[in-house]
Amino acid sequence: MDPSNTTQNQSNETQKKGKVYWRGELITKTFLETCIEEVTANGRLGSSLKPHSWVKVGDILKKTHGFEVDARQMRNRYDYLRNRYVAWCQLKSKTGNHYNPVTNSFNFTEEEWDQLCKRNKYVETLKSTPLCYPELCTHLYDGIAATGVSGWGPSSKRRRIVDANDEKEIPDIEEIQSNAPNAQSAFNIDTEETPKKRNKASPKLAKITEFENEMTSALKLMVQANSGPSLKECKEKLNNLGWGATNPLHKMALGIFCESAKYREQWILLEENENADWVKMVSTKLGLNA
Repeated sequence: MDPSNTTQNQSNETQKKGKVYWRGELITKTFLETCIEEVTANGRLGSSLKPHSWVKVGDILKKTHGFEVDARQMRNRYDYLRNRYVAWCQLKSKTGNHYNPVTNSFNFTEEEWDQLCKRNKYVETLKSTPLCYPELCTHLYDGIAATGVSGWGPSSKRRRIVDANDEKEIPDIEEIQSNAPNAQSAFNIDTEETPKKRNKASPKLAKITEFENEMTSALKLMVQANSGPSLKECKEKLNNLGWGATNPLHKMALGIFCESAKYREQWILLEENENADWVKMVSTKLGLNA
């Protein structure tokens, strides 16, 4: 058989299966930043982006990195990163000093990891590979994670593909089927102590209550990160400076806004002649201009 035909057949087969390898953190960074810009400018369609926004995101990825993906593959990536982010919030909200902000990693015991992975398949990906750009994920997914959480239930029967970040490869989930209870129930937790005369709660009910408590803590973290001046307010001031979307300072500023509310508050209070120096200084501190 002609080797060229074999290669072509393999390529076609890969395309049919819809597999794509997102190699390199910079591609993910560009993807998240462009999604944020599109959501800010054009809004969402449900919990995802609008069709014309996916076209724009695809064009930016191709122009910036020579990376070509279709709308379905980008939606799958969007959902995958969202589910990793929700799992990250769940782990971060657990009591105890488990989170290391310097390395953006968690220090659970093997037994604890096993239990957590059984409850949420996306937790397993965070065990070996930290969540990329949590500040960007926070801005992009806050507000929809509570109403569109996927992957909290039993393991999906959908096929898996491989996602690679730099030298490490972690499992990716291509098409997600949500099995989570409505997150509104996270705000309906009965906090009253159960009378001793009542029958002891079943193990299943106890697990549901624990899940709701963890979800409530995760949602509180997301709300806290999203306080202060909004990204829309900060971006309005940024656009008035006339730097342009291709200016590195413009992109670094967007990254800073997503970091925390304190930076957004500082930005709003800056004088016009202070803006550029502030962006350079904070970007260096956060490693956004590396």
